[in-house]
Amino acid sequence: MTITDHLVNGSLRVRIYEPVGVVSAGLVWAHGGGFAAGDLDMPEADWVARQIAARGIAVVSVDYSLAPSAGVVGVHFPVAADEVASAFRWAAASDLTEAVERTLEPSVVGIWTRPARS
Repeated sequence: MTITDHLVNGSLRVRIYEPVGVVSAGLVWAHGGGFAAGDLDMPEADWVARQIAARGIAVVSVDYSLAPSAGVVGVHFPVAADEVASAFRWAAASDLTEAVERTLEPSVVGIWTRPARS
């Protein structure tokens, strides 16, 4: 598996997990944390992305902006959701194909997130 970091639209950091062998699809993954916690390096974000990539799916893990908590300055809704949507559009518009140097049809790019506070 190859893991590389990229910038979407010049500022949104994403991490691509490229499987070895045939790439069957692409998936945009937004880690848990309710848009208020977490990052690309948290165990959940990395472990889930590696497990999916091990099954032949290229994963784009999104380092979305975090909402404020306990008096910390941050962003507000819908910024993080818009960033995940932007990463999806980037992946579906063939930029993912260039990033992983493979051929992916936009129709096989999906989006997935872990439910917040469930």
